[in-house]
Amino acid sequence: MTNLRPAELRDAEEIARLGMDFIGRLKLDARPSVDRVVASVGAVLNDKNGCGVVCEKDGEIVGFLLGMAVPIWFDVMDWSAIELAWWIDPDHRGGSDAARMVKMFEQWASNMNVNRIVLSDIEFLDQAQPAGTFIEKLGYTLHERAFVKVI
Repeated sequence: MTNLRPAELRDAEEIARLGMDFIGRLKLDARPSVDRVVASVGAVLNDKNGCGVVCEKDGEIVGFLLGMAVPIWFDVMDWSAIELAWWIDPDHRGGSDAARMVKMFEQWASNMNVNRIVLSDIEFLDQAQPAGTFIEKLGYTLHERAFVKVI
């Protein structure tokens, strides 16, 4: 049985450990050190507009979702909750944990009085199943795509 709870600063190292697996699978050529990932997770969790959700099984964190509430660029009063990273260890997938983490993020976003929630579907090196179909089943619609150029 898994347990979901808000992430705490003490979880930053374990989230970073999982995050390194996530980062290593990205098509994006980014290879930060574990220390930088721990610092980045800590920055999100310490920010008044940051959110973290962890999924635990037998006391071990097996999944996480990190996000931020930010204003849209053209209206400082119009805020969105943006998912920054969302990952469940591949050995612990197949249940309802991913959807439950999104629901917990949605509740946090509602409490933050944002106007929308933005989830990302990212491409991985191993051609893993994209999350887009799953995200759509949760009631989200595609609104934009991002292109990356490494400089």
